[in-house]
Amino acid sequence: MSTANLSSDCAILAVWQPTIYANGCCNTSSSTCNSAGNVVGVDLSANQLTGIIPTELARLTSLTALDLYNNQLTGPIPTELGRLTSLKSLLLDSNRLSGSIPCEFSNLKALSIRKSP
Repeated sequence: MSTANLSSDCAILAVWQPTIYANGCCNTSSSTCNSAGNVVGVDLSANQLTGIIPTELARLTSLTALDLYNNQLTGPIPTELGRLTSLKSLLLDSNRLSGSIPCEFSNLKALSIRKSP
């Protein structure tokens, strides 16, 4: 397991949600990692999250699933998330997001997005 990737990926999540990720981030109820120690799944659904979706999540380059369903997130969907070439599932519905899905997501051919109107 690559501790450099693990430390880096966990640090990104811990800065955004220090309470949830205070004791690490791999194979918890809110995230999973692959055998190399990269975060591949984040499930922060129904966690009463507020504010904007941080652009730093785009640094989780192995991410395949991001579930932010049923929170109170606001603002636009960060265009930077369109660089996550492994992303296959993005759940954003039941938030207070504004704007449309960024055109940067058009390159993600396997992506399934669920967002409230």
